[in-house]
Amino acid sequence: MKTVKLVFALAVIIFLSGCWGSQETDQTALVLAMGFDKGKNENVRVTFQIANPKVIAGAAGGGGGGGGDQEKPYLFTTMDAPLPVAAFHLLNVVRSRDISLLHNKIFIFSEEAAREGLARYMQPLNRFRETRGTAFVFVCRGTARDFMERDKLELEVSPAKHYEIVASLTRLHGLGPTAHFTDFYESTKTHSKEPVVPLVGINEKGLGAPAKSQVDSLGDYLAGDLPASGVTAQFLGTAVFSGDKMVGELTGDESRYLLMLKGEMQQSFMVIDDPKRPGHVIGLTLRQARRPVIKTSASGEAPVIDVELFQEPSLVGVPSGINYEDLKLKKVLEKEIARLITEKCQELVSRSQDEFRIDSFGFGQYAKRKYLTVGEWDKYNWHDKYPDAQVNIKVNVKIRRTGLQLKTVKPTM
Repeated sequence: MKTVKLVFALAVIIFLSGCWGSQETDQTALVLAMGFDKGKNENVRVTFQIANPKVIAGAAGGGGGGGGDQEKPYLFTTMDAPLPVAAFHLLNVVRSRDISLLHNKIFIFSEEAAREGLARYMQPLNRFRETRGTAFVFVCRGTARDFMERDKLELEVSPAKHYEIVASLTRLHGLGPTAHFTDFYESTKTHSKEPVVPLVGINEKGLGAPAKSQVDSLGDYLAGDLPASGVTAQFLGTAVFSGDKMVGELTGDESRYLLMLKGEMQQSFMVIDDPKRPGHVIGLTLRQARRPVIKTSASGEAPVIDVELFQEPSLVGVPSGINYEDLKLKKVLEKEIARLITEKCQELVSRSQDEFRIDSFGFGQYAKRKYLTVGEWDKYNWHDKYPDAQVNIKVNVKIRRTGLQLKTVKPTM
């Protein structure tokens, strides 16, 4: 018995010992972001943003890092190859370390590549064991290589951290969605919803671009078009897909209503006309009170979709001085906000049916529950039925907060 135990212990020591595939950190180069463009001769052009550890270590610790003033905390390498993974393996030929994707959190696809279809890029990556399913996905107006090289990191040292924080900020502004690699890839293959991806772009005009003055136009821009100085990269708007192909774009304002209908808008800011004082505006912070209630009837040729939204705005600015804290006036304002949101959501749904002819809101996820089997659902063909669907939208608005004032004081003239 003792012999058996001894043999078992030795076997455990031999076969369960770790570090078979261990690698020293000074032998590894970490890819932090990848960009994809169309290459020549049917190849894909892949841009790798690689961490420069000696500079990052110095920047994080407050020292010089030995890198000199001219060195950056990241390096760029662009390669053409038949497959993205092939470009990754070729990268070991031009860099002195073993390249790893384990820390890569960003995939940026050019608009040109997205409009032709991303299956050839995403299928090999989905098979590759080092691909992170939680990595963020962006679509770039222009080339991905140009965007990555011109996006200046002023507040962060690591590009991965920079993109991760930017992607998470949609919870504050609601002017664009968030897309993760695995979720996006699976959405390209499902029959009940179509994927949406945040747009990024480079601002070429600075403050010289014409600013829009109409009400509810704070985010009525696409990435790269928002007038701003000092910052070149912008993350604003939505790329709309049908399967793996991009079919259109939504501005930041349209993206807000997209997220409302999907139940993913946590917070946003908007400006509306003052219903009691024409020529004046009111600033509002919107918050989703609860997820939308969506009911569908998908038995006939024209589906019926009933959507009920719940929003809780907070007053931010009332330049007219009207006391909207008063209960009667508050109800007037709530009615106006509900009317505007209903109108904008209805316009977006109509555009999705007439122009894009796709369900980007995920209404099909609710209609699918009416069918017992996948075969029955596929036979119904939601993709062809959705453009003819009747979509009824109801918006419930309740102003619960009026800021740090109990009563608005009318400004003196």
